[in-house]
Amino acid sequence: AGGDAAAGGGAGGEASAGEGGEAGEGGGNPLRIRPLQLPAGCQGDPYRTTIYGEQGTAPYQWQLTPPLAGWTIASDGSSSATLSADAVAPGKTDVTVKITDALGRQKSSTLELVARTSCWLAYTASAERAGALPKQGQLYLVDPIGDRRITPQHNDSAYDFRFSPNGRHLVYSYGANSSSPRGQHLALIDIAAQTEQELAFGEDSIHDFAWSPSSSLLAVAFEKQGTSRLGGVRLPAAALESSPVSLPAIDAHVESGLAWVGSEFVVYQAELLPKFPFDGTFVANPQRLQTAFYSPFGAAGLGTEVPLPGAFAPGAELRATKGGLYMISDGVPATTFYPLLAMAGERYLHDEIALLSPSGDYTAALFEGAPLALQRATRGSVPPFVEAQEEDTCDLVLAWAPGMERVACVANVRNSDESFHGEVHLFDLTEARDALVMTPLEGYCEDDTSLPGDGSCLESDALAYSYGIDPARGAARAFSASGRWFAFTRVVGQWVYLYIGEASAQGAVLSRKIEVPAALGDLSRVTSLAFSRDERLLTLQLGSRLMLLEVAGARRSYLVTDALGEEDTTIPCSEEFAHDPDAHCGNTERRAPFRWAPDSASLAFRTPNALTVWDVTAKEPGVHPFVVPACEHACSDRFELQPQ
Repeated sequence: AGGDAAAGGGAGGEASAGEGGEAGEGGGNPLRIRPLQLPAGCQGDPYRTTIYGEQGTAPYQWQLTPPLAGWTIASDGSSSATLSADAVAPGKTDVTVKITDALGRQKSSTLELVARTSCWLAYTASAERAGALPKQGQLYLVDPIGDRRITPQHNDSAYDFRFSPNGRHLVYSYGANSSSPRGQHLALIDIAAQTEQELAFGEDSIHDFAWSPSSSLLAVAFEKQGTSRLGGVRLPAAALESSPVSLPAIDAHVESGLAWVGSEFVVYQAELLPKFPFDGTFVANPQRLQTAFYSPFGAAGLGTEVPLPGAFAPGAELRATKGGLYMISDGVPATTFYPLLAMAGERYLHDEIALLSPSGDYTAALFEGAPLALQRATRGSVPPFVEAQEEDTCDLVLAWAPGMERVACVANVRNSDESFHGEVHLFDLTEARDALVMTPLEGYCEDDTSLPGDGSCLESDALAYSYGIDPARGAARAFSASGRWFAFTRVVGQWVYLYIGEASAQGAVLSRKIEVPAALGDLSRVTSLAFSRDERLLTLQLGSRLMLLEVAGARRSYLVTDALGEEDTTIPCSEEFAHDPDAHCGNTERRAPFRWAPDSASLAFRTPNALTVWDVTAKEPGVHPFVVPACEHACSDRFELQPQ
């Protein structure tokens, strides 16, 4: 797909680096070693792969030159050799191999091995095995690059799964049927040991399950004899050999998903109104208002559930953070934060919430006629409100950086002739958390922002952007993990403009501008953006088309697919965060039909009846497709790459 003016389809990029040589490799030497790069191995695991010699005369001799500790190469004299390692080392390993044919000709090549720390892909799909019932769900756990798989032992009508946050375990529900649509029971897989065991709670059906941030606790909501219950298991320390310990269950009104606040509280919500003062009874709730609950977790297990004060309009969303929980609502009352780990019992009202920081420590608010304000979740020695300077304007909150308290806004700024131009403004909290500092993204132009024309910065090859409030509404944007890079889009006529800005201590500048013609996607559909964790690559979804772009360096572009599922490309994003937090246009990657591996080594995406993984560690991306029949309510249809 070439350079910054992205044109036709297909994969573009530079040719792979040439191979090294040794004495005897003169101009007439035809010997070659393939592949040019080793398949990425899983860090700490044994490694085994086959390499090949080409265009020589048998028999062959293979060597490691120089020898490499823990590595061996074996061959029976044929053109293939088995390359093995006791364990894959972290990072990158260079392995130099030499082949000598029967005529004495030699060829050596240094092969690069990239270690992966996120090696497993889990997904649910309709079962493919012979004799399976129609639309019966099944769990699949595969290493798409290493060509390995773990076969679950209780894979009978599997419905859903969760990796532990540290990636060492996976729990899944199975036995789904009409009376237990989310499954009847749970099983736990130790991924490294590839062992499995059932988890027993005396349950009739499973409602939900959630890992604590420490990965040592699993909370489980289930039904037993018509009663809603909340229980869990405690996993042993890594050095111990004992099995998970089941914890005593309590009666609980769980009508939503489970979430954790630290590893001390399990939180959830229900359509119940507690009677004042909370005496354990509930009153009629014809308006179907939502109430938040928590259950404390101690050495003996879960304590009695506690309803939190206040009720929220139907559709309110509970969002747990490291210190408490938000009840996010676009109805009355407004969004409220409940601190559970600090100053428990107080609740703070957050009006006009425009975005919640990934850390959960702040919300952004835009009051009409007032500058951007950040409200702290919990009170303490720092100010509860921090406001920007009045002249540092923010008309629309675009996105929040995952790794720092940095907010991107768009502002319409008045020109000297009373016209306006659009600017992207980046707001940073000071180290003392007592002020907001605004940095404009340089490269904005002051011409007419309504339409491109002769001399417009939209059509210029220069690094310039035109971006006001109206073009920004509904457009995809995203920060990289550290907040260094900020990408945003604009649709004008038959073109999509992708801009990438870079922030540093010296300021913020536009570093890249890409023009994508409408022929490469349906502009009537929402686009989404997501950076890889290492910030080297960026995915751009444009309707049913997915592109992969290098952020810096060679800046190559790849067309990944033009067949994303119809159901995944028509969900509109919203600028009203409180209405649907996960659909906010600055959060579009949360609902995107693709997933980045945490180690940035692979990208998984869903197309109709298929799931494909790209190995982006290779000089040319390796493609690993899987047939994935849709569940159609028989299972969750989820897919996730292993955390690390």
